[in-house]
Amino acid sequence: SLLFGNEDGANMLRVLGIGIMFSMISTTMQSILQGIGKLNVPVRNLAIGCIVKLILNLVLISIPSLNIYGAILGTIFADLFVCILDFSSVKKFTFMKSKGLFSSFIKTMFCAMIMGIACILVKNIFIGILGNAITTVLCILVSAIVYFVLILYTKTLNILEVKNLVGR
Repeated sequence: SLLFGNEDGANMLRVLGIGIMFSMISTTMQSILQGIGKLNVPVRNLAIGCIVKLILNLVLISIPSLNIYGAILGTIFADLFVCILDFSSVKKFTFMKSKGLFSSFIKTMFCAMIMGIACILVKNIFIGILGNAITTVLCILVSAIVYFVLILYTKTLNILEVKNLVGR
């Protein structure tokens, strides 16, 4: 409601936010594929994802109870499909064991879940005291701090890697 003045847009963004993780994982996997010289594979996977999204949108939007949420669900499932294709391609072309990739995925999901819980707790505690705008900013700050601490604690991100990136 901070952005749109009502809850309709916020609810759409909330549902669409679920698909962000699939997009982020796909982007990472696509970068890996490009880095090993498989430039056409991510393009092919995205093209297949576009076809899946088009079909899902045509089907889901036509369902009156879903309406615009049909497009959102189509986007989420298409992103998931591309994520699976990219993950499979990385596994195939790098001969990497899926255990390492899966472990990183689980750690990232764990950190995101705890961050989400922290955000909900902060919102529920402060919304009546500070108001919507300040509580939203506080939620963002707390979520960022919690996530960063958790990715370091779970060793999802190595502090030496961060120092090397910052030092460049």
